[in-house]
Amino acid sequence: MVVELASVATHHLEENGNTPQFSLGVQSLYDAFTRIGQALQESRERSYTRRFIESRKDSDLLRECEKELQHFLDAFQIRSHIATSVAIKRKDTADQAFEDQVSNMLIPMLGAQVVSECEDIPEVPEPSEEPDDLAPMPQIFYGRESELSELSNLFSQPSQAHAVLLGQGGVGKSSLALALLHQPEIKRQFRHRRLFINCKSAKRSFDLLSRLGSALSDVAADAESSSYKENVFASLRNSPVRCLIVFDDLDDAWDSSSTKLEVEELLTDLSSIPTVSLLLTLRGTQRPRGPVYSKPYPAPFGLGPLSPEASRQTFFAISDVPEDDADAPLVDVLLHMVGFLPLAITLLAQLAQYEPLQFLMDRYREEGTSMLCGDGDDGIEICIERTLYSARVNECPAALEVLGVLARFPEGTPRSEVSALVASEGRLPAAIVNKCLNVLHTTALVPVVPKILGVPDAVRQQERLVVPPVVRTYLQRHILDGGRYRSLEDS
Repeated sequence: MVVELASVATHHLEENGNTPQFSLGVQSLYDAFTRIGQALQESRERSYTRRFIESRKDSDLLRECEKELQHFLDAFQIRSHIATSVAIKRKDTADQAFEDQVSNMLIPMLGAQVVSECEDIPEVPEPSEEPDDLAPMPQIFYGRESELSELSNLFSQPSQAHAVLLGQGGVGKSSLALALLHQPEIKRQFRHRRLFINCKSAKRSFDLLSRLGSALSDVAADAESSSYKENVFASLRNSPVRCLIVFDDLDDAWDSSSTKLEVEELLTDLSSIPTVSLLLTLRGTQRPRGPVYSKPYPAPFGLGPLSPEASRQTFFAISDVPEDDADAPLVDVLLHMVGFLPLAITLLAQLAQYEPLQFLMDRYREEGTSMLCGDGDDGIEICIERTLYSARVNECPAALEVLGVLARFPEGTPRSEVSALVASEGRLPAAIVNKCLNVLHTTALVPVVPKILGVPDAVRQQERLVVPPVVRTYLQRHILDGGRYRSLEDS
């Protein structure tokens, strides 16, 4: 590059002669390149590691030289000549890498774009594409491989996708959604725009919008601003990276008839942005209206309990109980007692870390779900009460009367016999029973179990309404004579 600069300067001298300005510029150029030459020589004499460590010091020196070079270059208007020369003279070896840094320093000044190929210099790591507040991948995760693969395939397509995870409380909807966000293809597609929005206690659509805005790093924090929604949507529309938004536990905001429409309107608006995909998790079996949901999507009844094998794997992984333990056969009994529900299995396994299995079984028979309290609001009873006290159930309190009747039958009640059974006890008119059953089904308090053909049990040959074991155990502690429901406050 020095030779090329000398050639340009010689040409200028032949055309214009040796003026004072030219002499001053040449002297500045000479001084600048003398310093650069010294820096290069010192860099070559250093070890590879030392060169990298002191690169910042060298950069400071180069910036000083830049000022002197600028004076000469401005004086003779030779930016384009130097840019072309620098682009041609790219270096490939480690010793020449430092000279390439000189070229990169000159590029903004010259108005050219020169791509440096410094393969021998360690690359500076790119900024992390992991969202700051995204929880880590669940470490113990069994029995949902099929659902995870299906969701990953759905959301990794080039076009947007929308889906809902449904099921009773504690069935593992949140864990599955979180696991999805950590799948390699999902990380590649959505990068840092993988957002997990916890919607617990959100009462209206504005609460959802505010939490979404907080998760977007480029949205101002003033949620009360009249333009806040516009700012959130502008962030989503203008981003070059696609966005996958998980609204987890959407129930509180969507459950009430007074806020249902505004929440669905927000979901509709978000789904209208081509680069935005939505995944919702809710207790129950009913999907919000608004987004055009992708197919295939999880079955209408949502996630069910884990398989016995996946339940065992989860229990032993958390509890550290040896599988050849003398009391290990009791694990299958415990898992059956809690209906293979993931949250209940997790809480039991945590207790099994320091309590004998036989003692755990005796405790559960005596204390029921109250012993599975967990931390904070993660206990089984709190999970059940969130559904029992939900807006949908409160709008139809008679549903709890029907629930109390159904809870008396562990194997379930044939669907065709429920109305007559409840009416025979003189509690509710038959016309109201169907409405109650709809509420219990849509909240997943009473799932519908398909009929099983080819079994000797006549009950199992019919479609049945079955109260989940943990819900039935809970109701045994909060029920009056005859099957009437009683709240915790009455206990």
